[in-house]
Amino acid sequence: MERLSFSQTELDALKEVGNISAGNAATAFSQIVGKKINMNVPQVSVFSIQELEQSFKDEEIKIGLYQKILGQASGSILIVFPKQSAADLIEMVFPNKKGSGKILEIQDEDLLRELANITSGAYFTTLAKMTNFFFMPSVPHLTIDFTHLMIQHLLKENPGLTRALFILNELNIEGTKISFQVILLPDLNALPLILAAIGVH
Repeated sequence: MERLSFSQTELDALKEVGNISAGNAATAFSQIVGKKINMNVPQVSVFSIQELEQSFKDEEIKIGLYQKILGQASGSILIVFPKQSAADLIEMVFPNKKGSGKILEIQDEDLLRELANITSGAYFTTLAKMTNFFFMPSVPHLTIDFTHLMIQHLLKENPGLTRALFILNELNIEGTKISFQVILLPDLNALPLILAAIGVH
């Protein structure tokens, strides 16, 4: 039977995973954009899928990158960029694109996929070190849509998903604020399996 709630100790352990992973991802982002990055403490929460969908009902269209996660604690990861944050990151890497329009070109999509790989790699490298589990993310799939519709699409592909680990990341890159959301969607009972491997009871 699925775990419906988690203790404060378990939530603190998940927040620590989020903090470490976000820090590692920010360091890698800094190397990609060639600028110093300051990171706010990530906001980490555990939601039911229904709560997660409802929280995104009134948001604007965003850019999402989805990866399937295979391994001992499988699931999915959805990384969501507001369009402005994505545009700012693209401009930092490709300065000549300033004011060039809103349509994503192939090199832009490749950059966002690379940033998604960096982010998911940071999270699952952290989890692998803490659990001794093996994780293998798939190639990122890019979509532009409302976040709640992205989640609904994932549910159609993975109807067993019921809970999500939500991490809001906010970066300051030399005065430019970048935000993005990491939504981990573990398969049934994957979160308790991970917590048990970490040693949280």
